[in-house]
Amino acid sequence: MDSSAYQLRFDLLVMAKELLMEEWFAKRQVQEKQFEENVRYSERVPGSGGPLQYPELPDAPTDEKIMKLAAELNSFVSRKF
Repeated sequence: MDSSAYQLRFDLLVMAKELLMEEWFAKRQVQEKQFEENVRYSERVPGSGGPLQYPELPDAPTDEKIMKLAAELNSFVSRKF
């Protein structure tokens, strides 16, 4: 069954959002893990520094970023080879 053009565009938006969210979660997870390691280190080593600042987390993907990536994906899949 063929999908309509509307369905294909919707699927590209969903794919773009998923890709950007996966990237965002991965970056966030790395920062949180690094902070937790720093906390454990500071607890083991007395005088290893002052109070730790929680890292500034990356911004979640915006609608504009999602739509831009979806347009790039659409351009790629629409290209004739």
